[in-house]
Amino acid sequence: MIKTTDFCVICYKDYFTPEQLRSLKFGDKITFTDPIAKNLDQILIPAEKLDLLTKKEIIQRIIRSTSVQENWKKVDYLSKLVYGDSKMLNQNLHLIHKNPEIGKQLAEQIENSPQSISNLAGFTLGIFNSLNVEKLKNISELSQVIEEYTNNFKRSELIY
Repeated sequence: MIKTTDFCVICYKDYFTPEQLRSLKFGDKITFTDPIAKNLDQILIPAEKLDLLTKKEIIQRIIRSTSVQENWKKVDYLSKLVYGDSKMLNQNLHLIHKNPEIGKQLAEQIENSPQSISNLAGFTLGIFNSLNVEKLKNISELSQVIEEYTNNFKRSELIY
């Protein structure tokens, strides 16, 4: 290693002749040519080649990401409120992994016709009360969370 006031240069002392090494003093300016410059790509970065991830490995990494897991938990929570079963939409979420466009379709379907997925929890004979009005808000929120889940999945997919 050769230190200077502004920076240091790390190199083999073999690059210099014994005469240069003996005469070199602190503060001296020196110019030298690296005799093995052709191997520089091997010095800092190993020549290891990494295989590309398979689609399944990419999906597994995305599912483990924090943002996707948080959205999954929100979908479970809101599914419990809307349909009475927190796992009601799990199969649909797995379909989003294969084709993210399904997520937008699912969100629209829940927003426009939530009962087409399954019976709504707590709705009886079409009678509306204050609890049912609250459940309608949950339907809208569930639709939005599924869209967020789909968008987070797409964004994460771009990373990998």
